[in-house]
Amino acid sequence: MVDAAVLALLFASGLATALGAAPLILVRRLSHRTHDTLLGLAAGIMLGIAGLELLPQSTEHATGSPATTALGIGIGAIAIFGLVRLLRRVPLPMPFVGNGVSLNPGAAFLIFTALAIHNAPEGLATGIGYADGLSPQGHTIALAMALQNVPEGLLVSLAVYAETRSLRAAFGYCLLSGAVEPVAGLVALFALGAVPGGLGIASAFAVGAMVSVVLFQMVPESHRHGYHRAATAALALGLAIAVALDAGLGWAFPQA
Repeated sequence: MVDAAVLALLFASGLATALGAAPLILVRRLSHRTHDTLLGLAAGIMLGIAGLELLPQSTEHATGSPATTALGIGIGAIAIFGLVRLLRRVPLPMPFVGNGVSLNPGAAFLIFTALAIHNAPEGLATGIGYADGLSPQGHTIALAMALQNVPEGLLVSLAVYAETRSLRAAFGYCLLSGAVEPVAGLVALFALGAVPGGLGIASAFAVGAMVSVVLFQMVPESHRHGYHRAATAALALGLAIAVALDAGLGWAFPQA
């Protein structure tokens, strides 16, 4: 049975993407520099959480040796590569678009798919953080994921609006991309409830998946327009934010 507070935090963290659609009221387009900077910031937060929270948890709970952690990281990376290849081959529908709009899946749909893919390991990470109930680690991961979901939601909503000219479609895709997270979080919680000894390899899996998403999707995309310096600086800032959250919430909630 999942604690109601944990359930609420899982959904709040994942659906923070919806906040990213709010600026559409005033802004309908981002410069490439801003786009790359926001993506770099989100990537930095993800790397920080993977290194500061999930990797130590994996090594602490690994049942065999460091090889268990290495195996979990490898499986997580392979899972992401396989998922990306699968979704590139499978034709998917375009919901939230009115019947009168003729639209072929284009750049906006690819951006949505990429962000939805990497929201899955984020949800796993949040669920793993709350594997032992409400804890400083869980709070740190949930808040960090919520913070980086806001700029990601903005990127999705603006990309979809640019192709569809539909606020409904933009908000719908923004919300849908974040809905992947609480689902993945619940999967993690139920799986760990059935196999309590799997926390170590599950944490390693989340590390491999998150780092692979950052290196395979987010960093290349943030460098694609030539603003790699701004994107790299934002990535470093994201790492600093993750460190600050880890220290601040660990101090504020010293007991699990």
